[in-house]
Amino acid sequence: MFDNLVTSDNQWAAEEFAHVELKDGRLNWRCQELASALTQQPTKPINQACEDWADTKAAYRFFANDKVTPARIVAPHQQRTVARMGQRVLVLAIQDTTLR
Repeated sequence: MFDNLVTSDNQWAAEEFAHVELKDGRLNWRCQELASALTQQPTKPINQACEDWADTKAAYRFFANDKVTPARIVAPHQQRTVARMGQRVLVLAIQDTTLR
């Protein structure tokens, strides 16, 4: 049932953010690269998840760019999530409200 959900981090990021629209092809590419890097080490801060100092600086420049907004980043992810949900008969939307 979940076999099609198993994918590499790079493949997931490329598919999940294939239609991100940040009004600049370089930003779109950087979004996919960052998603891949952050997916591989989700608990690490940006400077540790990035490969080197140049990648870290590029990540911070990416997030500081006026064309990059949370809404634009999350839009393709939301669209793909809705599409995946449409392929199922039943979807459970469970929320964890515990405090850590």
